[in-house]
Amino acid sequence: MQGIDAIAQSGSAQSGSIQTGTSPFAMTAQSNSSQYEPLEPYDTMTGTAIAISDADEAEALSEYLTSPDRQHPAVVVTRRFGKPLFDANSLASNLHDVAAVFDLVTPKAAWGGGCRQPCRKAPP
Repeated sequence: MQGIDAIAQSGSAQSGSIQTGTSPFAMTAQSNSSQYEPLEPYDTMTGTAIAISDADEAEALSEYLTSPDRQHPAVVVTRRFGKPLFDANSLASNLHDVAAVFDLVTPKAAWGGGCRQPCRKAPP
């Protein structure tokens, strides 16, 4: 099984590796309110979505998303009837200094790691 770093550097990936590190946000206090201000873009975020195309890559993504060591936000784009719900590369470009964007490009990728994700129910 490949890790996310290996996927991001392989031929199926479309951008650089994802690494954990410090948060890109710093908390500042102004007028008794807390705000988050971006300090600088992640070094590893290139503005291009990382393609996840098979079950092994989906499993590696699942491990990355559920890792207690993960410090970067992540956005996962899925498909409905074979078409993406959002343009993953556009999201990646707009979020390059905030989050890694992963694009589940095949049904195997979407279903391969889906069962490992914790189920979240809407509040009653």
